[in-house]
Amino acid sequence: HTSTLHRAYTLFYVVGTAGAVQFPIVGWQPLQSMEQLGPMFVFLGLHLLEACHVVRRRYKMTDREFKDFLFKASAVGVGVLAFVLAFVLPSGFIGPLSARVRGLFVPHTRTGNPLVDSVAEHQATPPEAYPHHFALVF
Repeated sequence: HTSTLHRAYTLFYVVGTAGAVQFPIVGWQPLQSMEQLGPMFVFLGLHLLEACHVVRRRYKMTDREFKDFLFKASAVGVGVLAFVLAFVLPSGFIGPLSARVRGLFVPHTRTGNPLVDSVAEHQATPPEAYPHHFALVF
């Protein structure tokens, strides 16, 4: 971790999110969509890590003291995040996973059409399917 990484990711996240929410079709989705919360968690984690490094420099902590402090600060951060999510998730402010993401975990029904099956399964079409269904291979 470096302060440069913290500044760069902060700039990336703030400018990107602020720019995205300006479009009506996007709205508050970067802050409300379950699959888009990962970058926010990275943003918050980097802020926690940077704050810990500032405290380390200010109080001139040894490596052992810093590791203990970082562990305690991380535990408090995860606890606060869990507490906030426990109240926010039931309220419906954060939506569920999208159908596209849920579809990755649902068993796929085979249609017999190799193109549809490969897209639905997110897998490559097996080579033997081409001559069987199209009778002409390029």
